Amino acid sequence: MFTDSDTNGTTSESRNRTPFVAVAISVVLILLGGVLYSRGSSTPAADPARPAATQRNVDTVAFYGNGQLKVLSFYANPVEVKRGTHALVCYGVSNASTVQIEPAIGETWPSTSRCLEVTPTKDTEYKLTARDAAGREETRTVALKLAR
Repeated sequence: MFTDSDTNGTTSESRNRTPFVAVAISVVLILLGGVLYSRGSSTPAADPARPAATQRNVDTVAFYGNGQLKVLSFYANPVEVKRGTHALVCYGVSNASTVQIEPAIGETWPSTSRCLEVTPTKDTEYKLTARDAAGREETRTVALKLAR
């Protein structure tokens, strides 16, 4: 059996395997590096946005009453109208089971943001009463005036 060898004694068969071995070792090193990098970058301490997000959640829960009845808003827009024109009476409640507005201006229900259209014929003070399942209640008033 004859083999082709150069002056250094290296056969052509060993010269042909060298690039494949180098490529295989490179691929293994890249994969191993990727695994090690991904494990190190997924730790909770490396997430700088987490404390701010947690604080936003705490602030949001507090804004909505921390599970307690809360009137978020009650207002008229505009607060003064000409006779025969419309205005909006808007309310928002959290953790309420019922909502009532007097004088009645339409069907009401618990909502964080809802507006009802009104056409007052005289200066009117609206009273919002929100109640929770435990019987606690909160009231607010808003005045809507007719332009003179």
